[in-house]
Amino acid sequence: MKEVPNFTQMDLNIYDVMVLDVYSTVFIWVGPKSSKAERENSQNKVDEYIKNKQDGRDVNNVQVIELEPLNEPINFRTHFPEWEDEVS
Repeated sequence: MKEVPNFTQMDLNIYDVMVLDVYSTVFIWVGPKSSKAERENSQNKVDEYIKNKQDGRDVNNVQVIELEPLNEPINFRTHFPEWEDEVS
């Protein structure tokens, strides 16, 4: 995984699986053109990522939510400045 500083909605790459960590929730955004292997491995990678974080959070209370484009909930969209439904 690679961190994207100052991310925007335009950073959501349809060819990738993207992860948004907001401490108590980790979102997995699945790009429609991401590879089958990337989609299948994303949950395991996120589980390992959470397990290895040493930031004081209770890993047993972290909610992991998988998303598809055009179905992003408000609690995901609010982390993006100037979210535009038309861009999705």
